[in-house]
Amino acid sequence: MKVPVTVIIPTLNCRVKLKRHLDGIEDWLPLAGEVIAVDSNSSDGTKELLEKRLNPYGAKIISTRPGLYQAWNLAAANATQPYVYYSTVCDIIGKKEFLELTSLIINSNTDVIISPPKIVSYDGINMENIKWPIHYVLKYLNFHKGITILDDLQKQYMVSVFFPASIIGSSASNLYRTEVIKENPFPSDVGSVGDTFWALRNIPSLKVGIAEKEYATFCWDGVRNGEWDESGEITAKFRNESIKLDHGPHTIGYINDRILEECLQLRAYVRCIERPLVLKIKDTVLTYTSVRFWFNKIVARIKFSK
Repeated sequence: MKVPVTVIIPTLNCRVKLKRHLDGIEDWLPLAGEVIAVDSNSSDGTKELLEKRLNPYGAKIISTRPGLYQAWNLAAANATQPYVYYSTVCDIIGKKEFLELTSLIINSNTDVIISPPKIVSYDGINMENIKWPIHYVLKYLNFHKGITILDDLQKQYMVSVFFPASIIGSSASNLYRTEVIKENPFPSDVGSVGDTFWALRNIPSLKVGIAEKEYATFCWDGVRNGEWDESGEITAKFRNESIKLDHGPHTIGYINDRILEECLQLRAYVRCIERPLVLKIKDTVLTYTSVRFWFNKIVARIKFSK
């Protein structure tokens, strides 16, 4: 039986990786209510591989200009199923997990289901030392039947404190209500942190569920989070967005106004520290600008979990 999910596969010159990806999802792909591939004018045979492998499933294959979030939005605009799943190349979800995640969002009647990804290397080795915001929040939440529904305070906190990282983590581990994405597309003018801005703009007004279980993998490419926005332009956009939120509790305002400012300044200092004699200083700065440090310090005090 088909499930009410549009599976979106964005591609750009990734023929070798795409073959491996399709091999990894082939056992459940026929269960998807719809499959849409969006190729950004690849020149290495990626589109031809998509046509060969996906035509048996009646997939729509769309060509567009390069741009990840633009591709996501274009595919979602063409989706006909109630939910969308972004199957990004190299990030794999199994058949059982795909069906469970779908059941979670349907049964909870949520707009977004966020699950913690299992972060692995390209060779499939578990990268247990790599943690994202979604991994840190789990121990502060109360789960019932594998899910917790965030309250207003939790949502406002989580979309603010982790910037420039995002609580939604990898979209290959999440499910979204199609209508929500169509009405609120991912922003394409904020560099590589469009998911962070999407969360900031939309999560406070949506019904959001956090899944307790890891459902999909995320292929770690070794890029350090936070090395972005040399000009400060994106930071300015973030500030303009954040002040629109109705931050009621004083703690939330303090996080936005004070800690964010300190962390961004310290991250700027890190880029100036390169000499071997000051590596210890660099390590100290990185500690004080880490998600884990601030989350453990602050959340333990405000105890916002239900």
